[in-house]
Amino acid sequence: KYDQVIEMIRSSQLCGQAIINYLQKKGFPEIALHFVENEQVKFKLAIECGNLEVALQSASELDDEDTWHHLGVEALRQGNFEIVEFAYQKCKNFERLSFLYLITGHIDKLKKMVKIAEMRKDIMGQFHNSLYLGDVKERVKILKEVGQMPLAYVTAKTHGLEEEAEEIAAILTEQEIPIPAVKAKGTLMLPPTPIVKAENWPLLQVAKTMFDGVDMDNLASGADNGMMEMDGGDEENGGAWGGDDLDLDIPGAEGDFDVVDDEDELDLGDGDGGWEMEDLDLPEDVAGGASLMHDDEVNEYSHLFRVPTSGVPAAQKWAQKCNLIAEHASSGSFDTAMRMLNRQLGIVDFEPLKQYMVDLATASHGSFPTYGGFARLSVPLEVDWQVEKTGSTGGSTPLGIYSTANLEGQLKVAYKLFTGGKFTDALEAFLKILHMAPFLNVASNKEEDDVKELITIASEYIQALLVEMTRRAEAGKPARQAELAAYFTHFNLQPIHLTLTLRQAMSTMFKLKNFNTAAGLCHRMLELNPPPKIAQQARQVLAACEKNPTDAVEVNYDPRNPFVICSGTQTPIYRGDESVSCPMCGAKYLPKFKGSKCSVCKVASVGASASGLSIVRSLKKKYFR
Repeated sequence: KYDQVIEMIRSSQLCGQAIINYLQKKGFPEIALHFVENEQVKFKLAIECGNLEVALQSASELDDEDTWHHLGVEALRQGNFEIVEFAYQKCKNFERLSFLYLITGHIDKLKKMVKIAEMRKDIMGQFHNSLYLGDVKERVKILKEVGQMPLAYVTAKTHGLEEEAEEIAAILTEQEIPIPAVKAKGTLMLPPTPIVKAENWPLLQVAKTMFDGVDMDNLASGADNGMMEMDGGDEENGGAWGGDDLDLDIPGAEGDFDVVDDEDELDLGDGDGGWEMEDLDLPEDVAGGASLMHDDEVNEYSHLFRVPTSGVPAAQKWAQKCNLIAEHASSGSFDTAMRMLNRQLGIVDFEPLKQYMVDLATASHGSFPTYGGFARLSVPLEVDWQVEKTGSTGGSTPLGIYSTANLEGQLKVAYKLFTGGKFTDALEAFLKILHMAPFLNVASNKEEDDVKELITIASEYIQALLVEMTRRAEAGKPARQAELAAYFTHFNLQPIHLTLTLRQAMSTMFKLKNFNTAAGLCHRMLELNPPPKIAQQARQVLAACEKNPTDAVEVNYDPRNPFVICSGTQTPIYRGDESVSCPMCGAKYLPKFKGSKCSVCKVASVGASASGLSIVRSLKKKYFR
């Protein structure tokens, strides 16, 4: 009812303290602000309603220290750093001003504050500003000027200023003052380096009230001055809208049109034709909510500010639309990701995979600095984001950090470690490939097949390494060591690596005087076309074995009967025997190991039912778009 208030003011000229107190008490300080001429009262009302422009004008008129301080506090609360700086300068609050420059990143102005403090002979201010800047030389200089030679020496020595420290040490020696001991490994403590300089906080657009832009002198002048005069309109030309005489050439349109002001006077008609207005059968919660909003919010504050509608967070959108393990981990939905890992790969121990999920969730959002050192802004990073599509129509694929190239690079590192005989490190490298593979996000079935092939390679090498480590642990059991050395040669390894395993097994069997078995290993090695030196050695061993083709020690090894190695017992499982496998890495086990944790991948349950790894992004688009 702003028009009624304006009419009341125009007719009654109520500009006393009573109406100001009434409006302020009812929560309308922005309206009471228009009735005030006293600058002190106007300043208080402007601060109460957050109108910094009016408060700045009143503070300039009052020009006292308390007023400037109060204005600076309110401006800082609203993030208007320009007014804060001006207010602190007017009231000469140099300590607050220096700290303002520090938190907003204005290092250049902070350096000027050092010079200002020096001119004012403010030793503590000069020292504090040098601390903010991390200027050690300035601090040493200040301590020397005030006669604090021991502190100056400790400061210079701690931070590596050897020349200054020697000069101060000489002075201390002359004055017969003991040189203080300095602890080693001193660290210079610096404030965080500002990435951006904070500017004024952005402001929301607020709808003007009926009183904004209204000249209260015109209101008080009486009813002859209309609303167009308040807004600066031109009566002669009719302003930008033209004159009052529209000349519409409507019959019977002479004179003024009657406008219905009261809703009760408007008859919409219930007879034939008409507007056919009927009451809508709305739900009670909607009708009640609308009534409550009209009574409580619209009548008081809704004309000043409308809260923006919050959108759907990107992480929530990913969790709803995506169907890949990596995407659910990126959204932070770890429970869903773990259920998918269990369903696809039979994984039951998630602790070794925890870091991969945390890294995906962290890398899926970028972090940007905000104003004045406040909380950083988190921005989602999406693969299929498009600039013309935002909100619910934007991308829905989080940016991943693992790729097939990462696995291939890790495989090269593992190969190099295996060739160098660093079996413990090689085992960790191959295991990393197994653990990283489920968190890939690929675009084609071919890439998925490549990842599955890498998993198979890593699994073969891990099984082979476990056999070799078991052989080394079986010290004092030559027959068992010979068996494991022979098993080591039956994994699908690279030719160069298979040559190394055959050479080791050949040597072990020859020393055990199992010449028949050693001869078979020599033939397999020569078929791989090894380097000349190794081939020559194999021919020499073969010639010696053929002279006496017998085995002195019985071992559990039959190269003519195909078999796989049980990863639980490191013994053969021959073709036709029952076995169970790990759904994650494919390692074979005897049936008694069903339900136990796999010793190869260390995360999956042996013999568990699983659907298989799915990391192709195209499947998601087919079913969810």
